[in-house]
Amino acid sequence: MRSCSCGADISHKYHNVKYCDSCKKEARTASLHKYNTSDKNIENQARYRKTDKAKECWTRANKKHSEYHSAYSKEWGKTEIGVLSQKKAGLKWRSKPEARAKKAAAQMKREQTKRGATPSWSESEQIRDLYIEAKKLEMITGDKYHIDHVVPLNSAVVCGLHCIANLEILEASENIRKSNTWLI
Repeated sequence: MRSCSCGADISHKYHNVKYCDSCKKEARTASLHKYNTSDKNIENQARYRKTDKAKECWTRANKKHSEYHSAYSKEWGKTEIGVLSQKKAGLKWRSKPEARAKKAAAQMKREQTKRGATPSWSESEQIRDLYIEAKKLEMITGDKYHIDHVVPLNSAVVCGLHCIANLEILEASENIRKSNTWLI
């Protein structure tokens, strides 16, 4: 039978536990008094945290941790549990009324832009065929494909048209990387 310094039985706890719950609480309370929590000390700590030396030290200390954490997060996101958790979080957020309203507003703005950028002579059947071709490619390869506007519909530099000459099929990752830019 293992026992704490106060004599309480701790044999039911893990092998590395040395104290009962009440002794552990007392030890924590006693250790809190070790630190100087005077107003002057708190002010000095706050002043030090604002210095460049403190910021540099914090950056150096946390660089390894942040690199490890980002790599771990990427790997976790690829696991089955990670994917399901992300989907659940996304569904929870998307179910909120403000999220649905934001998405609806963004879709409406995009549709109005596309409608304004579609000339009367546009070949709607050919455009529809291009979208069908992209879906077929997705089914064959298993990769995600987007229909990309070569010249963006809405950009600070130039605005393109929604017509067959301005459309191309791109892998989703490439299209997302390209974003709203015009690659010449």
